[in-house]
Amino acid sequence: MSMLSENLIYAKYPIKNKIRLLFLIIAICLSASVFSQSIEQNKPDTLKVSNSLDSLSFREYNLEEVSIVKPLLFVIHKFDRKVFPISENKKATARTIVDLLRALPGVVVDENGRIRFKGADAFIYIDEQPMERMYSSIEMIPVEQVDKIELIDPAMRTGGDGLGGIINIQLKTEKTDGLSGMASVNAGTVYFEKVDNSRVFFNLNYKKGKTIFFLNSSIENTDQYLETDIANNIRFPDFSSNQTSISQDFLKRTGFYNYLGVTHNYSKDTKLYLSFHFLKSMFNDNSTNNFSEYNENNEFVINRYIENTYSKDNHLQPGFYISYWHKIDTLDSYFKLSSSFYIYNIFYNNNLRYNFQNIDFQPTDSFYRYDNERNLYFYFNRLK
Repeated sequence: MSMLSENLIYAKYPIKNKIRLLFLIIAICLSASVFSQSIEQNKPDTLKVSNSLDSLSFREYNLEEVSIVKPLLFVIHKFDRKVFPISENKKATARTIVDLLRALPGVVVDENGRIRFKGADAFIYIDEQPMERMYSSIEMIPVEQVDKIELIDPAMRTGGDGLGGIINIQLKTEKTDGLSGMASVNAGTVYFEKVDNSRVFFNLNYKKGKTIFFLNSSIENTDQYLETDIANNIRFPDFSSNQTSISQDFLKRTGFYNYLGVTHNYSKDTKLYLSFHFLKSMFNDNSTNNFSEYNENNEFVINRYIENTYSKDNHLQPGFYISYWHKIDTLDSYFKLSSSFYIYNIFYNNNLRYNFQNIDFQPTDSFYRYDNERNLYFYFNRLK
């Protein structure tokens, strides 16, 4: 066989393969068309939605104003304390912060303002700082600024008899810079005790960033008048005597209390506190006593004298206090370093005068005088 004939024979096979491939493609297309028609016949009816917005209708509804309020828990229990959030309703019904404390379980406030917690005197703190470093009286704390009150039981951490505890008053954090404050004037008279009381105090704060400067001052005054009549009958073997003592006592107490300081809040868990205080108390007592003793039988004067007493007691206390406070964990454990230094000065002057008119039935005109004066200084320095 020639070379040409061999090439013709080999060329037949590629043509046959192409024809077979063409028939295979036609068969696949016909099968796909039949399968698609069967699906189209068996599928359920569908809802056709027009794309035109003109076929849709709209309605407008006006809803009333809705307030979403987070419920305020009455008490939050922690490991060593109970936290009582103070709502606005509670503040509205409280005249002073003492009214808020009276409503807390385990806290008792007597008629003299003495605060007890769990059967013993309570330690009062303001934002983890001792109250006596900031205020002279707990009533100076503005009720509107109270955020929550914590009743802390130290026995849960340290053990002990479980008596007493700490009342920590948490104040709101001022969010805006500027000046704020409050002032209050109280005056009253207790007629059956013949006591006149007056108190003026004001609080001034200035906030700049994380730093708050404060000034707390108060002036307190108490005037009291006491009158006492005493009558006694003394019997001796040979005679009897009647004794009368009429005394008048004027008491006056005046106090000036000033606290100036600054608080820097590095964060909600770290605070630096510095305060200076100047406290002054003055006590004056002026009394007169008329004493007479008569013979019951003939009314002769046995003893008669007039006693005048004047005493003056002044207390002066300047000093400063610094504290660094840092909260460590979520269990309210904290690290605190504080130091205080103050001078305590007491000046006491007592003058006593006796004017005798009769001594043992004998008329006389004698005079006795007694003077006592003391001026004491104490220095206190404490680091803990």
